[in-house]
Amino acid sequence: MRIACLVVVGLIVFALSVSPRRAQSQTLYDLNTAWSDSSNPNNVWTYREGSNALPHVNAWQGLIGDFSAAQPAWARADVGNTNLPAWMKVVAPTNIAHDWQLGDIIVHTTDSFNGVGSGDANVIWTSPITGTINIGGGVWMGRDIGRSNHWNVSLDAAVLSGGDIFSGDPYSRASPFNFAAGSGGAAAVNKVAVFKGDVIELKLTKTSAPGDYVGVNLGITALAGDVNFDGIINGQDIALIASNWLATGSRGAGDANGDGIVNGQDIALIASNWLQTLPLPAGGSGSAATVPEPCTAILAWLGGLSLLLAGRLRSLVRSCEPRA
Repeated sequence: MRIACLVVVGLIVFALSVSPRRAQSQTLYDLNTAWSDSSNPNNVWTYREGSNALPHVNAWQGLIGDFSAAQPAWARADVGNTNLPAWMKVVAPTNIAHDWQLGDIIVHTTDSFNGVGSGDANVIWTSPITGTINIGGGVWMGRDIGRSNHWNVSLDAAVLSGGDIFSGDPYSRASPFNFAAGSGGAAAVNKVAVFKGDVIELKLTKTSAPGDYVGVNLGITALAGDVNFDGIINGQDIALIASNWLATGSRGAGDANGDGIVNGQDIALIASNWLQTLPLPAGGSGSAATVPEPCTAILAWLGGLSLLLAGRLRSLVRSCEPRA
């Protein structure tokens, strides 16, 4: 037991004294590049109507003739009054006026005409990490024929931001309605605290009588191990772990890897991501970014923090000593 405790203390000291290095890019989960026409759920993504994962169809048509070749989609049916909503990555030529390109993600929202019994169109991202995320991307009307839709981005059913797109609005594939410009502002979709298993949902709902096509960009940039949720992995995360050492519970403070206990595995995760930050996304579907070398001021701050934590570390060492 004494050796195990000393190993943990050593990991903390290592994390505080690690040499400056250029951190690797943050993890980017992109709806487009990760698209699947074979699995739903698809890793962290699920294409849904209401709370239900959609089945797959091989040759979807909004109406007969929308596409001139087989267009696979996640929908309840190829055609008819139950074929909405439908999520797809466009691979087939389109016979109607449209504002998308081959390879884009589009969704047709549901309505009472062709979505009988369906819930609203939505896609969810189930967090594989505990840490912070940026939600990047945006939406636009897929064509301009007098229809409209509303979008919401939510965390565990709590709305973070939203907005409306409609015929005649200023948004397009070239200039989508970015989520950072929604009702919640940029702060609502940047440096969002998530625990492992939390759900981010993008929902599209018709606001005209029939639903319509919507183009979607969605990317989530994630920083695992940011247990105090400030967008950087540093001594403050180490201090939180030290103050909650061996605490249990699925959302225990300092549980960086989401396994329900604060222990050396959390220290190891933080050490491996030391000084990584979560920069604001550049827009579009989000982009990964590298972290610059920490400056002298940051190194000085870390040195001061190590002194502040010295008392806590000494207590941990003493707790490892065998008792009479």
